[in-house]
Amino acid sequence: MRRIEKLYLQQFRNEGIFYEHVTNRILDDVAAVVNPKRMRLTAAFSARGGITTTVTAEFNSESTK
Repeated sequence: MRRIEKLYLQQFRNEGIFYEHVTNRILDDVAAVVNPKRMRLTAAFSARGGITTTVTAEFNSESTK
């Protein structure tokens, strides 16, 4: 992973927000930069204590028009 991506993802480390919100923010930020027709982002989180969560968010530019 390049340094820019690493720093971007680390900014969420100490924020008190839900996994779903983090996933949606990352999807919105990436979609704003690359301007895709469709995009699916799957984020896998492993918190302390062995609890894992996988969140999937989708972007479709045709449904936003």
